[in-house]
Amino acid sequence: MKKRLTTAPLPANAYNQTPDAYFKVTHFAHTAGFEALNSTRCERDDCFELIWINEGCGRLKIDSEVYPVTPPFICCIAPGQRRLLQSAQYVSGYHIVFTPRLLYLSGAVARTMLWLEQCNVYRKAILLQPDEEMQAEVDAICRKMEVEYTHTHVLRQEILAGLLHLLVMHFSRKTGNTGEQQLLGKDGELVKRFMQMVKEQIAIKKMVIGYAHELCVTPNSLNRAVKKITGFTASYQIQQQIVLEAKRHLLYANTSMKEIAYKLGFDDMAHFSKFFKNNNSGQSFTCFKKDVLLQAV
Repeated sequence: MKKRLTTAPLPANAYNQTPDAYFKVTHFAHTAGFEALNSTRCERDDCFELIWINEGCGRLKIDSEVYPVTPPFICCIAPGQRRLLQSAQYVSGYHIVFTPRLLYLSGAVARTMLWLEQCNVYRKAILLQPDEEMQAEVDAICRKMEVEYTHTHVLRQEILAGLLHLLVMHFSRKTGNTGEQQLLGKDGELVKRFMQMVKEQIAIKKMVIGYAHELCVTPNSLNRAVKKITGFTASYQIQQQIVLEAKRHLLYANTSMKEIAYKLGFDDMAHFSKFFKNNNSGQSFTCFKKDVLLQAV
């Protein structure tokens, strides 16, 4: 017998979702899960997403990367990334959306935030394959979240924050500290601020010197720190963010090249076309669009 889709609507008298703290958990089940996950979109661009799939299979597209989904499957998606579940007959699991601010309510967040920041700095979703013990822990925490989310008990927000912190700490322990240690210290903080600024200001600021000035460092110092942490220069990161945003507009909104160029701050479409080709391994925007259309058939 197929399970029915269950979601956790926010009660009318629940705590207000403030600009700093946002949280939502949705349980999706079987045939309705495929549609539910794809239709679940956060209206905010500052939220992380955790997707826990314990039944079903398919493919998950995150930006322009495609990952096979084979349960048990856990994925952490950074703010601003776009995702789409493909080729799935049914899936079951949980979808959790939250802002980092919520974690500060639980205390001891430094290690938790380091694990999450890897998504932002390296522009890569984090995927995990949990063992049976971890599966049981994750499922139990998600169930508790769902129950707490649908009620309005005292300290509800703090308990949700604590459960979220516990969940992310499990994920951090599973992946180890690879990449986390690099984000510690002065250089790590500088690079995190730079990468966040690039995401927010890419349409109006495309030169390293502009970001360095706002961060109160020299362009050379910024380049050194960014290359140390990410393996690439600051200018490369800026260029790749422009290409990434262009791909997102095409993949998830089917926007025309002219509209994309305008949204990304290019006055000349020919200039944008040349920029895209030079920074996308020689593939033009037109060829990339054709490949996208062929994959969609």
